[in-house]
Amino acid sequence: MATRTIKYFPKTTTAKTVYLELPEEEVAWLKTELIRWLAIMTESDIVHDTQWKSVLALYWNKKTQSLPKSKTGPNSPATFVAGLINNLVFGSQRDITERQMEGIRDISNSLTQLDDTIDAIQFQIGIGV
Repeated sequence: MATRTIKYFPKTTTAKTVYLELPEEEVAWLKTELIRWLAIMTESDIVHDTQWKSVLALYWNKKTQSLPKSKTGPNSPATFVAGLINNLVFGSQRDITERQMEGIRDISNSLTQLDDTIDAIQFQIGIGV
């Protein structure tokens, strides 16, 4: 397991939400990594291992209050990651919110326990753009 440090810059907006501006190369890597998480976890759904089935039911697909809410209510790690992919890759979202950053970090820390090819992600304020 490795750790990927993503540098970001706080973005001042008129909204009350704190946004984090990521350099282009970090956004590209994050998009790819989120898609990889979704692929790994979705493929594991066909595994007949009862431990994996438990992980999927009790963690990956379970709604939680610790993640940012969707338009329809609480997210699970699966719906949170899928929503981020949809917004970042196919939508108009460019920056991530502070709450999204926390969710990404927490999910990466959990997934590294399940699959050692997944990097733990930490975020750090960068110097200069």
